[in-house]
Amino acid sequence: MKTAAVLLTILTALLLGARDIPLKVLSVSGGAEARLSPEGFLVIRFPAFSPELKNTHPTVTLGMPADCSGCDGVEADVRLSGGLSASLSINFRDGTGKQCYHTQTVVDNGRKKLHYKFNPARKMDLKNMKYLRIYLSRPPLPAEFTVYGLRLYNTVAARCGRLKPAAAQVGLAAELEKVRTAEQYEKILAAVREKQVAGLIANSRSFDGGTGIGAGSADALARPLPFHGTFAAQPGGPVRVALAACETENAHIVTVSAEALPFISAECVEFPAGIRVEIHPVGAVKTRFTPVPGVHAGWHFDPILEYTAKVENLRPRQLQLWVLRVTAPPGTKKGLYRGKIRFTAPGGSFLFPAEITVFGFALPRRMTLRTATSVYGSPLMGRNRRAFERWILKNFHLNGFSIYSETGSYGRPVLPPVSQYLEDEKEGLNFIPLLYLKLPRQAHHTGKGVPPGKSKELWERMTPAQQAVYPEEWKREYIEILKKRIPELKAVGLYRYAACYGFDEATPSERPAIIDLVKELRKHFPDLKIFSKLDDGSYGFGSPLAGIIDGWIPGIARYNFELAQKARKAGREVWYYTTGMTVDTEPLASTRAQVGERAFANHVDGWLVWTVSRWYGNKKPISSNAPLTGWDPESFPGGNGGGCYFCMGPDGRFLSTLRAESIRDGIEDFEYYTILKRLASKRSPEDPLRKEAEALDSSLKKAPGIDGKTLLDNRRRAAELIERMQ
Repeated sequence: MKTAAVLLTILTALLLGARDIPLKVLSVSGGAEARLSPEGFLVIRFPAFSPELKNTHPTVTLGMPADCSGCDGVEADVRLSGGLSASLSINFRDGTGKQCYHTQTVVDNGRKKLHYKFNPARKMDLKNMKYLRIYLSRPPLPAEFTVYGLRLYNTVAARCGRLKPAAAQVGLAAELEKVRTAEQYEKILAAVREKQVAGLIANSRSFDGGTGIGAGSADALARPLPFHGTFAAQPGGPVRVALAACETENAHIVTVSAEALPFISAECVEFPAGIRVEIHPVGAVKTRFTPVPGVHAGWHFDPILEYTAKVENLRPRQLQLWVLRVTAPPGTKKGLYRGKIRFTAPGGSFLFPAEITVFGFALPRRMTLRTATSVYGSPLMGRNRRAFERWILKNFHLNGFSIYSETGSYGRPVLPPVSQYLEDEKEGLNFIPLLYLKLPRQAHHTGKGVPPGKSKELWERMTPAQQAVYPEEWKREYIEILKKRIPELKAVGLYRYAACYGFDEATPSERPAIIDLVKELRKHFPDLKIFSKLDDGSYGFGSPLAGIIDGWIPGIARYNFELAQKARKAGREVWYYTTGMTVDTEPLASTRAQVGERAFANHVDGWLVWTVSRWYGNKKPISSNAPLTGWDPESFPGGNGGGCYFCMGPDGRFLSTLRAESIRDGIEDFEYYTILKRLASKRSPEDPLRKEAEALDSSLKKAPGIDGKTLLDNRRRAAELIERMQ
């Protein structure tokens, strides 16, 4: 049995193209040092950048196999074994001098596998590779990495497995079995898609009004691509939506034509009064690169073009995605409502049926799951920032007040007037970030002309005794601000929503000063709550931070359910935070579950994301009827859309995205389960409906990996149980 397992492991490695790269150093430069540990691991030390030494790129060069054909890139098994954080890059070169590079940022000391992809756009000769270089670019601080292994990898076998059902449906299963390389995979993928397009068009002829357009209802949690990959659509519909009163929910429709389309438009018709229904095209953004193996780099649907119901100049076989957004206002009666969407294109028009099921209960204005974020100002945002904050609260249940007290980690705190909190309470405000408490190093260097990178370096040079004391000037400033703000909030009944947020991802060396500050604040404000992403893995148990942090906010991957429950019993809150929910790497079902059923299953008290509007290099709003927008999805190097869930539209109008809709839907899903749990708790433990509710509750996944069908089935079961219990 053991022999069979070993053979299976070897065979799997061969199929995946996994080949180890010897950790053999050819050269070092820029002050980098490399040595092999007794265990055979490669330990690399990078010095900090020095203008005098001109060591902009401390580098270690290793050999690599000459023939890397059929491989997607290199997987690096590494750990940041010394230093605070670093952006680790790998540069690949072939025998002709062509090269590509990829950077991954590491912010903690956990062992991880980083994937460095060969960039196809560089057209490197993968059969004639020479070497790879591991380096840092202008590192502000010294860093040490332990490299446990490097290996070539490819994702062909895994992608073929995912393609198998679709290939079988269009009669290409046998051809798929012959695929061995990425090039062969792309060809069979294109063939499957072509058959799907042709099938949708052919099956739509009975209702297409002579337009030659294929149209079908699509899974609202499956995100097709305009030109690449497979898709699923039910020709002729109907498209279905189910929701409670005071809720918004979406459905998707796809259209496609074998010929170029000058335009296609849509309008909602024959829907009953009282239900708000709108139809909009979804625009596409173009990713240049993605760090995740097997993920397509190119056009992805994301921004919803809410200012129009028309798109123009579609290419032949270009898929167009449409969002049917339905809102059931307060007082909407339970029932089945019907209507139609009229699509118009050159040559005619046709009707597509829709069915809306409204459940017999309503959601509250104020959601149970609390949220915290910040709204980044930018030239594109302009003077619309306050309007944007109110818009995301009213439409997406996101509290827009900045966790960083407006001006960021190295600025002076600027707090909004209490009148703005009162305005937002009417729209469901459920968390107020009272005041941002700076990291000790930030407090030491604010207003002194020290850039963030240099601040880290200067902090490391301080003695432990110096590091242990929080700057007195900031203690005084915080106390003066809170002496004024806390009574103001208490006077209008808003203090119950408030907590200070601070110490964003503090390092161990900063903890003594944090304790020093909090003890001083608590002398003046005994009931002050302090929340933080500071993560020592303890949630306050067996830690010097016990009694210091009231709300712990670990990253979602580091969330520990058992320990979090223990913390809650001790009177602490435990949230979690995310930085992803990207355009290209996370399914919409995953995004929705993270703030919906997965959050509920984990009993999280709140969800934090550092920002929702990191518009980065975007200088122009989305404003045309072209479905291929010019919006740049890269919100930070190597990340497509993390921290950026909305776009700017024309005339100061804000645009939602497919991901923002999933965030809102997830928060509303959380409310379904909250209502159900409350109703079940009022029944006898032996009540059959209570048992059904508890069985559903226990079936919800705490871990990632839910599929869209299961998520929506669970939601419907919750809705039906709520109706039966009322």
